Amino acid sequence: MRDVWRDTRIFAGGLVLGVVLALLVPVAIRAISGLAPDTGDELDYVTVVSDVDPLTPRLSVVAARLDSSTGLAWQAPLLSRSSIPSQPTTLTPERIAELSAVVTVPDVERYSVDGVMTNLASDESVRVHGAFYLVSVNRLDPAQDWLLENNRIFVDDAQERARRTFRAGSLIVYYAPTGEADETDAIRRYVNEVVRCPRALGPCPG
Repeated sequence: MRDVWRDTRIFAGGLVLGVVLALLVPVAIRAISGLAPDTGDELDYVTVVSDVDPLTPRLSVVAARLDSSTGLAWQAPLLSRSSIPSQPTTLTPERIAELSAVVTVPDVERYSVDGVMTNLASDESVRVHGAFYLVSVNRLDPAQDWLLENNRIFVDDAQERARRTFRAGSLIVYYAPTGEADETDAIRRYVNEVVRCPRALGPCPG
């Protein structure tokens, strides 16, 4: 009889210990994890071509170079803000509202946005080349802040899953290779050329 009681006490003690450990071990793991430094890079999703350059790009050149650099017809018009009376602003609230149906447009004032361009209004271009979207801000800090937020960019789920992000100073380029051909290498070449030759068209020296 004593053996039975002893076995019962041992079983009950083991059961209690098991319950306590089941409760305490996850808490301990969480506490230890909280003490460990977070070594993840919040911008590891960005291909940084340059943190700084180009400093003062001409957006008209940046826009025109897309087709000339890649050898493709992207049908990606430039929409920009202008402080010069002879150059009207095309990045208007109405156009931003239209764009918001397909991409996320940063708050123009908060992030100092001075231009955007995308081919998303051309079904043919998107079908053949994939989705292209460029955001230009006029200072480096807002570009960094925007990238750190890592917002959803493309409304289309397939485009967003395939999205690749490039940074060249205050220019941010998004590309989703969801078309008939993957033009990632062409986009990478384009971004590199914009860094080297941001203010003049024509051949860009390597």
